[in-house]
Amino acid sequence: MRPVVTEKAVMKIEAQNTLTFEVSKIKSKENIKKEFEEIFKAKIQKIRTLVKGNKKYAYIQLKKEFPAIDIATKLGLMWMGKRIITQRRGRGTHTYKVRRKAFRFKIQYPSKLEGEGEIIKLFNSSAHTAPLAKIKYSRGSFYIPAAKGMFEGQKIKLNGKEIKSGNIISLKNIPVKTNIYCIESRPGDGGKFIKSGGNSAFVDRKSEDLVQITFPSKKSKKLNNNCRAIIGVIAGSGRLDKPIIKAGKKYHIKKSKSKLWPRTSAVKMNVIDHPFGSGRAKNVKSKIAKRNAPPGRKVGLLRPKRTGKKK
Repeated sequence: MRPVVTEKAVMKIEAQNTLTFEVSKIKSKENIKKEFEEIFKAKIQKIRTLVKGNKKYAYIQLKKEFPAIDIATKLGLMWMGKRIITQRRGRGTHTYKVRRKAFRFKIQYPSKLEGEGEIIKLFNSSAHTAPLAKIKYSRGSFYIPAAKGMFEGQKIKLNGKEIKSGNIISLKNIPVKTNIYCIESRPGDGGKFIKSGGNSAFVDRKSEDLVQITFPSKKSKKLNNNCRAIIGVIAGSGRLDKPIIKAGKKYHIKKSKSKLWPRTSAVKMNVIDHPFGSGRAKNVKSKIAKRNAPPGRKVGLLRPKRTGKKK
């Protein structure tokens, strides 16, 4: 007697209080009933059998006081199936692991900069949405997102006052309404904000110690006036203009950035592939996982500490 785990079998457990087993072809209904009641200590209401090819299946419907889902849980039927995508990604196999080589460039400028730098190379990086520029200066070299109109051999000023595309300047020396990118969050951190292709922020207003920056999302942030930024707009603004056309190309673009594509909706999966599978619960109000749920069941919304209006 071997339990059957299919989408249809799991649906029968919940809807009809019925378990499905693969049994020997020589066993009768009386033998199946006796063996089942001895093993599981549960009373049977009805048994149906079906011979399909070389296999015989028994559909065992239990009495109402003996829930089939309890027996299925003990057998592990409600937890069987593939690991869901959340678990597979966390395990870090080659299917979901990004190429380390793609992210070998550290995109930030050094904390101590002075004098002049030279752009010695412009190149594409599959891990980034913008072309990168390699800058050579007195103490070595570093990488930044290339500005629109930047070219190899171009000289840029480091911590100067000249407002020119590519120059790295403190916010206090940048005029209002100037486009900037790769903006520092704290003085000396090398640039944290605005690094994707085609983007730029601008200086909105200034005060004695702070400079207000407006981001592409129209949100504003006040930063220390000693924070630095790069003048200009990041190159690669046309990356979204050309249609991708083929699904394979989109897959490889996402793969290079460790993004999963295409994404399959959980309710469109089979019941054994995801807790939301089979589409029988599309219209529920919420899907909040239990706080102590194991990794394969912890999906849906975050569990709140409390709900309702605070009194």
